[in-house]
Amino acid sequence: MLDIFNNPWVLLFCAFLFYSILKKISKINKPFDKEKFIKQIKNQEKLKEKFSLDIIKKSIPSVASYYVGLH
Repeated sequence: MLDIFNNPWVLLFCAFLFYSILKKISKINKPFDKEKFIKQIKNQEKLKEKFSLDIIKKSIPSVASYYVGLH
């Protein structure tokens, strides 16, 4: 019944899982970087402005005209 755990792929997967868990635990102990957090929030707001649904809806006719070959 436990023979399936002797497979090298299972052992490799377990080693990768163990490594990723240890990496996450080590990141928990890092101090909070307020400047980096503020920078990430500002970048997210910029991306929301650039990739909003309104802009995509407005650009559909021009993309369709390029596809059809009218423009």
